[in-house]
Amino acid sequence: EQRHGAGIVAAVRHVDPKAKATREAFAKKLVSVLGDESGLNGTQGVQHILAGLAAMAERLKTEGFQADEKLISAVWNVALEQSDALFEPRQFVELPFYNQPLFDELAHIEFLIHVMPAGRLQMEALEAALLKQAELLREQSNPDAETKLSRLWQAYETYAFNLGLVQSLARELSSSKEDKHSEEQLALVSAWGERLQAACAFDNGRLLDGMASGRLLNWLDSRNPTPDAVKQITEKLASAPAGSQIGILLLDLDADMFKLQATFDSLINSHYKAFKVVVFTTGELPAVTTLHNTLHFVKVTESNYVDKINQIIKQSPSDWLMLAQAGEEFTRSGLLLASAELVDAAECRAVAVDEIQRQSNGTLAPVFRPGFNLDLLQSLPALMARHWLIRCDVLVEAGGYSRELPKALEFDLLLRLIELGGMSGLAHLSEPLLICDAPALEDNPDEQKALKRHLGKRGYQAEVTSVQPGTYKIDYRHTHRPQVSILLHSQDNLADLQRCLQSVLQRTRYQRYEVLIGDNASTSAELSTWLDRQEQVSGRVRVLRAAQRMSPAALRNLLSQEATGEYLILLDAESQIVNVGWIESLLNQAQRPEVGVVGAKLVDREGAVTQAGLILGLNGGVGSGFVGESKTSTGYMQRLVVEQNYSAVSSACLMIAKELYNGLGGLDEDAFAEALGDVDLCLKAAQAGYLTVWTPHVQVVHSGVVHAPEHARAALMDKWSAQFAQDEAYNANLDLDGPGFTLAG
Repeated sequence: EQRHGAGIVAAVRHVDPKAKATREAFAKKLVSVLGDESGLNGTQGVQHILAGLAAMAERLKTEGFQADEKLISAVWNVALEQSDALFEPRQFVELPFYNQPLFDELAHIEFLIHVMPAGRLQMEALEAALLKQAELLREQSNPDAETKLSRLWQAYETYAFNLGLVQSLARELSSSKEDKHSEEQLALVSAWGERLQAACAFDNGRLLDGMASGRLLNWLDSRNPTPDAVKQITEKLASAPAGSQIGILLLDLDADMFKLQATFDSLINSHYKAFKVVVFTTGELPAVTTLHNTLHFVKVTESNYVDKINQIIKQSPSDWLMLAQAGEEFTRSGLLLASAELVDAAECRAVAVDEIQRQSNGTLAPVFRPGFNLDLLQSLPALMARHWLIRCDVLVEAGGYSRELPKALEFDLLLRLIELGGMSGLAHLSEPLLICDAPALEDNPDEQKALKRHLGKRGYQAEVTSVQPGTYKIDYRHTHRPQVSILLHSQDNLADLQRCLQSVLQRTRYQRYEVLIGDNASTSAELSTWLDRQEQVSGRVRVLRAAQRMSPAALRNLLSQEATGEYLILLDAESQIVNVGWIESLLNQAQRPEVGVVGAKLVDREGAVTQAGLILGLNGGVGSGFVGESKTSTGYMQRLVVEQNYSAVSSACLMIAKELYNGLGGLDEDAFAEALGDVDLCLKAAQAGYLTVWTPHVQVVHSGVVHAPEHARAALMDKWSAQFAQDEAYNANLDLDGPGFTLAG
């Protein structure tokens, strides 16, 4: 029941008026659909079905429901327009005797299930079939592509219960019939269409529009520029100085002509016509070509293809190059829009783009990457290092791709670009350029070798481990163990403060730390007594008492001046520490010279996410994606389980070097005296050239609620208007309304 999402028990057992009315409506509909030949007709038929539902409810009270216990498998035979049923090995003697009338009735029911699909599992399977049909039926510009009739037949064989498709196939057969066989096919298809329409006039093909893959296809179509816009962009590119021509380095190591044709078709169907493609194939060369041709073939082997690619790179006339695999398809407008952007990108060395990935079940999912994100690249190269546009001269200067790391060609190259020029000139374009298969998230020794080599170049003897396949956790293995000062705010909040301090003292493995509690002129005598006792019993705890009330920002700034630590941790009194290695994990990131601020994953007591980094502009202010996700959820693009850069993190738990904190002026005591000072601090650090790192390896129990009074929110958005216009840790194609990380409308 849970797998199918059918709610069977609730549907048949609830006794409220609404549930009863729903069952009666279902029974009446079933009687009308099954018809008189079923023996169920009129009021008597309705009562018979209701009695069956009641018996089912009674049985479910005492016996479990085995959703996975198959008795019979059935596959609909499109050619014969009937169901082929097979017995599963396990059967139950209590079941009635099987006979032909039973199988006829099962086939009738199966037909209706196909015609009127429902239930989660069926709809999930149907999404892939309808998507394949939609892709087969797209208009083709390539004269060498399969005929429309051939593609219609393939779509029909994929899912024959799509009424609109069946009618289209009948029309095409009618207009192209040439012999008796074609006439017979037309008669069969037309009769099948009439049978579908008699059962249900609804066009199942329209279901795709309400599915994730269908919405994504429609969204892609909506991005296509108008013919006039295509003409204007093309003319602009033709008149622009050299600098924006894109070349494709296409790997065909399986010598798969069908995959190659799919890529070629997509390029021919695209609005961009200035491309050049070099195919590196292990198969026979179909023609003799040169680099001056639009399509050039190069014969390679498994052992020399990287060397061949590097030779071609040195001779390439293209300004930008992208490495792609045979079978990957380019979107209709992606290359054109990318080329137009690259005209004005003289300062860029390499540009990441977005893509649509085909999942293992055949459906589509968007991979909308953030702006350049060093830590996400290091943590998740399988999703972050593919399909970059690399400036050709930069690629040559870097020495091309490494033959030693064939399973991490692009990742290793990007790391070497960082070694050569830092993070400058590494950009991102929020435009999907390809539809490709989702990479398998699995252990990749070449990725680990590339990452360890790169970290060594940066001076680290780092340890790289994989918490989940395809993702990497870096222990930078700093030798310095600095003093850390934890800053807590006290203001008549004894219960919160007790829980917080207890969690710190009991769950902190790191030894070199102190706790500074700033009491903001509390009136509670009980709190005052408790604070005195903490100073007496714990050598780690110091209490500073403000003579009069001050803002939270001012109090934290005052505490920072009294801190002896080299690093500060801003910790809310409402926070409770979860994992014992929390300070080590924060220091692991904070001691990197390029990192300014480090934040934690906030969760509730059950481990569900309450905050996972802050997104600028979400729901009109500052918010977090993934709120409410379970503790086992990996999140969009695995972003709940890997370290990455965000524009801001919360002072519910935030680490920063004391020297940097002072250099940035601490928390703003004017505009952000009461709220949002943590966000402002992160943005000031970024302005000074530092990264903000969010780590899921530090978990803190906290509500995650962002307190943002209107005046503070307005001041923040005004001060950092460019950052709010586009949060570099987010993507312009993702919605800023709602939970976050969903497709923008």
